[in-house]
Amino acid sequence: MTLSKTKLTVTLICLSFSPILITSCQKTQNDDRNEVFHVQPVTEESDDVIELQRLAEQGDTIAQFDLGVAYENGQGVPQDYAKAIELYTKAASRGDADAQNNLGRMYDEGKGVDQDYTQAIEWYTKAANQGNSTAQTNLGLMYFEGVGINQNYDQAIKWFQKAADQGNMDAQYNLGVLYMDSDENYQSYSKAIKLFEPLAKQGRSVVVN
Repeated sequence: MTLSKTKLTVTLICLSFSPILITSCQKTQNDDRNEVFHVQPVTEESDDVIELQRLAEQGDTIAQFDLGVAYENGQGVPQDYAKAIELYTKAASRGDADAQNNLGRMYDEGKGVDQDYTQAIEWYTKAANQGNSTAQTNLGLMYFEGVGINQNYDQAIKWFQKAADQGNMDAQYNLGVLYMDSDENYQSYSKAIKLFEPLAKQGRSVVVN
C-alpha cells in the first residue's frame, strides 16, 4: 500500500536520480498464504469454507489465518473485518507470524478497529522477531516515517535490511527510498541505485513527486 500523495509513477530504469525526490514507501501484507480458495465458484457453504471453519474452531492456526484472510477480503464469505480480526488474533496469540503481521496491519490501517499504531507496532515486532519479512518491512516503515514511534533511521535500516536479505522486494525498494530521501547522515545515492537497479530489471516502478 502506498502511503504518500502520489503524483507520478515512472519506471526505475528511466530515473534521473539527482533532481528527483522520492517520497513513497511501500507497506505490504503477507502474500504467502493470502490466496485461500482455488475452487470456483466459492460460496459460504462450500466445502472449502466449511473445512476451514471446522479446523479453525479446533485451534488450527493456519486455518484461522486463512479464514481471517477470507473474511478480510470477502473470499467465499461476506467481508467482515471484525471476524477477520477475531481469527487473526487467535492465530497471532498462538505465535503465527503471518497472522501477527496481518493483525498489525489491521490496527495500522484502522480496518475494523480504531487505528492504533501502538498495537500495530507490537504485532509487527512479534512477527518481525520471528523472521517474517513482510512484518520486518512494515516495522521498518514505521521507524522510517516515525509513525507511532520516534523516527529512527538506524532501526528502519535494520529491519528493511533483514527483509531485503530474504529477497523481499518491498524492503529493497524502501531501503533504496531511505537512502535517497533522508538526511545527509544516511543519504547515499550509490546505495540507493544499487538497490533500485535489480528492481528496475524486473519492471518495478518507483513513485516520485
